[in-house]
Amino acid sequence: KDTLAPQALWQAVICFSEEFDAFADPADGRDKERVMEGLVARFKDHPDTDNIFYLQGRTLENQRKLVEAPAKYQSVPERATAHEAALVRAGYCLRADAFRQYSAYMKAGKKDPAAEQAMLDQLKKAEDLFKKFLKRVETVQVDDPEQKRARTSLVLAVNQELAYLYNHKLVGKAAESLKFLNEVAKDIPQDDERMAKIHQVQMQSHLVLNQAEQ
Repeated sequence: KDTLAPQALWQAVICFSEEFDAFADPADGRDKERVMEGLVARFKDHPDTDNIFYLQGRTLENQRKLVEAPAKYQSVPERATAHEAALVRAGYCLRADAFRQYSAYMKAGKKDPAAEQAMLDQLKKAEDLFKKFLKRVETVQVDDPEQKRARTSLVLAVNQELAYLYNHKLVGKAAESLKFLNEVAKDIPQDDERMAKIHQVQMQSHLVLNQAEQ
């Protein structure tokens, strides 16, 4: 009956799901289904209930089905509390899969413009999802403290993802990546632990641009 009951049930579903994905214990799977059924039965129209699609996307991602997972993530409705996380995970899956494809492509050693364009198109889709999330951060206010903390972490993750994407040889925007990272760094104290990741990607950008001294 508590107002936090839907969120508590949802977090329980995540815990059982992560356990099942890690260890494949049938008991965890049964508990996950039991709590999911309770969530849907008691709180059918609650935003936390809509997160079931997000969980299904995570399951596909954990199974390394990086092509199928984004479609499931993108079916998470905007009212769902996991909508922003779903946008970011969908972008990540598309980006990671394109990087994986490119690695295999380079090992094959055969030039194929059509294959390169397909990978570039996939990276563009990932970029669009990341930018959609950042635009939502600017235009949609969040009041819940937990969601605010989650959003802050997602913003940092997206900034890194965009930098990785821009540094890729197919995209060729390493200079833009540096400019982007410099803007991000302005709002973060130099002794903040997040700066380590930013410096790491900045170094990568400089190396891509053959700027070893920097």
